[in-house]
Amino acid sequence: MLVIAVTILAERIFVGAVAATDASRYGRIAALFVSNLPTLVTVTPNETYASPFGAYWSLSVEEQFYLVYPLLVARSLLIPIWSLRSKLCIVLCAVTFASLWYSVTRSPGAGFLITYTSPFAHAWELSLGCLLAVFGRELQHIPRGVSAVASWVGLAAILGASHFMNPQHGGYPGYIAAWPTLGAVFLIAGGLRAPWLGAEWVLKHRSFQAVARWSYSIYLWHYPILILAAQRFGPLTVPENLLLVSVAILLSAATYRLVEDPIRRSTYVKRSAWLSIGIGLLVVALVVAMLSAFI
Repeated sequence: MLVIAVTILAERIFVGAVAATDASRYGRIAALFVSNLPTLVTVTPNETYASPFGAYWSLSVEEQFYLVYPLLVARSLLIPIWSLRSKLCIVLCAVTFASLWYSVTRSPGAGFLITYTSPFAHAWELSLGCLLAVFGRELQHIPRGVSAVASWVGLAAILGASHFMNPQHGGYPGYIAAWPTLGAVFLIAGGLRAPWLGAEWVLKHRSFQAVARWSYSIYLWHYPILILAAQRFGPLTVPENLLLVSVAILLSAATYRLVEDPIRRSTYVKRSAWLSIGIGLLVVALVVAMLSAFI
């Protein structure tokens, strides 16, 4: 919510009122975590406009998962037979196969950008993560040599995935998403045994851990900064973009230390679940109200 509000103010100051109005429309649906729904993202007639919140669709998929998955767990509890783990396994496997089929069949063709952000096309990726949690105990008994190899294979798959994931080429998510998704599965599953020769030998380094702590903030900051700079100054060079990314990293480190971490560790906020939820809803409501004033 902080990044969205700051971005709108920056649009108004550095780009102009018209850009701030367009950005506010996108910011409002991003603040409500529905920016991945195709009927809502085309909120401006200006087809050349690039939203500073264009990358926030994945956050909407994430938040929608947080709402749906507890309902799946609750529904599984109502099945009178088998253990909870068995029921979850059946439900999650069904979700995985159905979502993967939808993703593969709908991703190619002219409408691939709609599928690109669809929660139905990405549900299978999230359900694989849930299956990892369900079978976490069993995965901790994998031989250390196997888990070490699996973790390196997973890391290599993740690092090489960007070559295949250009949305302009179409076909994503489809079967292409299996590349980074299975890479993450292998990396996490292999890391459960904590093999000393595994990928965690590199990832446990303090610099990687710092980037991991700031990663959510980096994701929030980098795209608005790049888009606002392009709107203000026109096409930028690679060194200029790298400098802007460095600014995003510094902002991310600052907001992590001054905003994100203090709120997460606040004893006042953690005093009551309802208090935490209420504060969150209040902040969202205030940001949406502010953005509505720009429209």
